[in-house]
Amino acid sequence: MQDNNIIKFLDLSDIIATEIISTEDRYIFIAEAKKNHIVCPRCGNITNKIYDTKWQNIRNIPIRGKLVIIILLKKRYRCPYCHKRGIPEKYESIDKYARKTKCFDKYLAKETVSKNYSKVARENGLSYTAVNNAVKKVIDPLIEQQLSKLS
Repeated sequence: MQDNNIIKFLDLSDIIATEIISTEDRYIFIAEAKKNHIVCPRCGNITNKIYDTKWQNIRNIPIRGKLVIIILLKKRYRCPYCHKRGIPEKYESIDKYARKTKCFDKYLAKETVSKNYSKVARENGLSYTAVNNAVKKVIDPLIEQQLSKLS
């Protein structure tokens, strides 16, 4: 129960922590999706037949100065009705193909307000490009929103 309260605290409402490992410099969460089924995009039926799985490391905001890594079991499903295979799970808190959570991207963008990109990258064990991309991912939609209000 405590594990899932931490996941709620991290603003990851669509995954469940099954285990937490704490080391000197990091917290590692073993997690998987809350839902165990998806809707087939081709035929619209609900399926829970797993096609394959893989583990993926996802970075999240640091807690008390320690790195937070979520080792997420990602599943792809197959539909027994229309035979479509490789249907991936979708997450609200993680972009498709991303190795960072959306809240970690926001955290990085906030950090760049008072520090330069290189320092933020060094402090978080990331590249300059990773920080730059995270900031663009957060800021670009805000700019678009403001521009659409003007026109």
